[in-house]
Amino acid sequence: ILNTIFRKQKVGFYVDVGAYHPTHYSNTYALYAKGWHGLVIDPNATFKPLFSILRPRDTFIAAAIGEGTARYYEYSNPLYNSLNHDVASDRIRLERTTKMQLTGLRDLVNAPSIDLLSIDAEGHDLSVLRTLDWAVRPTIIVSDGDESSAYLKEKGYSLIASTGPSRIWRDGT
Repeated sequence: ILNTIFRKQKVGFYVDVGAYHPTHYSNTYALYAKGWHGLVIDPNATFKPLFSILRPRDTFIAAAIGEGTARYYEYSNPLYNSLNHDVASDRIRLERTTKMQLTGLRDLVNAPSIDLLSIDAEGHDLSVLRTLDWAVRPTIIVSDGDESSAYLKEKGYSLIASTGPSRIWRDGT
């Protein structure tokens, strides 16, 4: 769906929160492959070397997005790592928890425009959105679930597509 939305745009800038892996389950890999670049953000720093090798135009930031502090739950399969224990607790074996200082997107993103903001924060998407500096409005936002729907509508976004748990929103301002 994102390739269709951005089919005429050869280059662009994305912010990928909850990036996980450079190619697996990635909303931004196909865009990277056609020439885009951006910030990829994930609390799991073990993926930084892979991003450096497979996506050298991207900037990897090892951070959890939000405000205040939270526990980061790490599982035997890092696909399920999360700040939200309710989402992750019924999954794979818990290996450790770490208390993390959260960082706002407003403190990390310094770009004149954002073509795509992709958020996969396992039930934490609304908290991530609330840390964005809305002076620079993403053209498209991908967010999981319905928890952020009312917030995005208030911000002037319209739902344009849905696939699985992902909702795709376009800026209407």
